[in-house]
Amino acid sequence: MKFLLDAQLPSSLAGWLQQRGCEAVHVAEIGLQHASDETIWAAALERQAILVTKDRDFNEWALNRHPRARVLWLRFGNTRNWFLMARLEAVWPEVLEGLQSNVSVIEVGNR
Repeated sequence: MKFLLDAQLPSSLAGWLQQRGCEAVHVAEIGLQHASDETIWAAALERQAILVTKDRDFNEWALNRHPRARVLWLRFGNTRNWFLMARLEAVWPEVLEGLQSNVSVIEVGNR
Protein backbone atom coordinates (compact mmCIF):
# COMPACT_ATOMS: atom_id res chain seq x y z
CA MET A 1 0.00 0.00 0.00
CA LYS A 2 1.30 3.46 -0.91
CA PHE A 3 0.73 6.61 1.12
CA LEU A 4 1.39 10.30 0.52
CA LEU A 5 1.42 12.39 3.72
CA ASP A 6 0.10 15.93 3.64
CA ALA A 7 2.15 18.88 4.91
CA GLN A 8 0.46 19.29 8.30
CA LEU A 9 1.44 15.75 9.37
CA PRO A 10 4.81 14.86 10.89
CA SER A 11 7.32 13.33 8.50
CA SER A 12 7.96 10.66 11.17
CA LEU A 13 4.55 9.21 10.28
CA ALA A 14 6.07 8.06 6.98
CA GLY A 15 8.58 5.97 8.96
CA TRP A 16 5.77 4.59 11.13
CA LEU A 17 3.93 3.45 8.00
CA GLN A 18 7.10 2.02 6.48
CA GLN A 19 7.65 -0.07 9.62
CA ARG A 20 4.26 -1.63 8.88
CA GLY A 21 5.28 -2.65 5.38
CA CYS A 22 3.82 0.30 3.51
CA GLU A 23 5.39 2.67 1.04
CA ALA A 24 5.08 6.17 2.45
CA VAL A 25 6.46 9.57 1.57
CA HIS A 26 5.84 13.01 3.07
CA VAL A 27 5.13 15.87 0.66
CA ALA A 28 8.26 17.64 1.94
CA GLU A 29 10.40 14.75 0.69
CA ILE A 30 9.24 15.35 -2.87
CA GLY A 31 9.37 19.15 -2.84
CA LEU A 32 5.66 19.73 -2.22
CA GLN A 33 5.75 21.11 1.34
CA HIS A 34 4.19 24.39 0.22
CA ALA A 35 2.26 23.08 -2.78
CA SER A 36 -1.39 23.80 -3.44
CA ASP A 37 -4.04 21.24 -2.60
CA GLU A 38 -4.52 20.69 -6.34
CA THR A 39 -0.84 19.80 -6.77
CA ILE A 40 -0.85 17.43 -3.79
CA TRP A 41 -4.04 15.77 -5.08
CA ALA A 42 -2.41 15.31 -8.49
CA ALA A 43 0.70 13.82 -6.85
CA ALA A 44 -1.43 11.29 -4.95
CA LEU A 45 -3.18 10.30 -8.18
CA GLU A 46 0.10 10.06 -10.10
CA ARG A 47 1.66 7.87 -7.40
CA GLN A 48 -1.55 5.86 -6.95
CA ALA A 49 -1.15 6.65 -3.26
CA ILE A 50 -3.62 7.06 -0.45
CA LEU A 51 -3.49 10.67 0.71
CA VAL A 52 -3.08 10.93 4.49
CA THR A 53 -4.34 14.29 5.69
CA LYS A 54 -6.08 16.33 8.36
CA ASP A 55 -7.61 18.56 5.68
CA ARG A 56 -11.41 18.31 5.39
CA ASP A 57 -11.24 19.54 1.79
CA PHE A 58 -9.49 16.36 0.67
CA ASN A 59 -12.22 14.29 2.31
CA GLU A 60 -14.81 16.12 0.23
CA TRP A 61 -12.72 15.83 -2.91
CA ALA A 62 -12.40 12.07 -2.45
CA LEU A 63 -16.17 11.82 -2.52
CA ASN A 64 -16.91 14.28 -5.31
CA ARG A 65 -13.97 14.57 -7.74
CA HIS A 66 -12.89 12.51 -10.68
CA PRO A 67 -10.39 11.10 -10.96
CA ARG A 68 -10.72 10.15 -7.35
CA ALA A 69 -7.81 9.74 -4.96
CA ARG A 70 -8.34 7.75 -1.78
CA VAL A 71 -7.99 9.53 1.56
CA LEU A 72 -7.03 8.52 5.08
CA TRP A 73 -8.56 11.44 6.99
CA LEU A 74 -7.05 11.94 10.44
CA ARG A 75 -9.50 13.97 12.49
CA PHE A 76 -7.21 15.06 15.28
CA GLY A 77 -6.67 18.61 16.35
CA ASN A 78 -3.18 19.75 17.18
CA THR A 79 -1.63 16.86 19.03
CA ARG A 80 1.72 15.43 19.92
CA ASN A 81 3.26 13.05 17.41
CA TRP A 82 3.35 10.18 19.91
CA PHE A 83 -0.42 10.55 20.48
CA LEU A 84 -1.14 10.55 16.76
CA MET A 85 0.85 7.37 16.21
CA ALA A 86 -0.53 5.67 19.33
CA ARG A 87 -4.05 6.39 18.15
CA LEU A 88 -3.29 5.04 14.68
CA GLU A 89 -1.69 1.95 16.21
CA ALA A 90 -4.88 1.29 18.19
CA VAL A 91 -7.08 1.31 15.08
CA TRP A 92 -4.60 0.16 12.43
CA PRO A 93 -6.28 -3.25 11.80
CA GLU A 94 -9.61 -1.49 11.13
CA VAL A 95 -7.91 1.11 8.94
CA LEU A 96 -6.26 -1.61 6.86
CA GLU A 97 -9.54 -3.46 6.52
CA GLY A 98 -11.23 -0.31 5.26
CA LEU A 99 -8.43 0.47 2.84
CA GLN A 100 -8.47 -3.06 1.48
CA SER A 101 -12.20 -2.73 0.83
CA ASN A 102 -11.38 0.10 -1.60
CA VAL A 103 -13.55 2.77 0.04
CA SER A 104 -12.79 6.37 -0.88
CA VAL A 105 -12.32 7.76 2.65
CA ILE A 106 -11.23 6.17 5.90
CA GLU A 107 -11.80 8.49 8.85
CA VAL A 108 -9.88 8.20 12.11
CA GLY A 109 -10.91 10.43 15.02
CA ASN A 110 -10.09 10.98 18.67
CA ARG A 111 -12.39 8.31 20.03
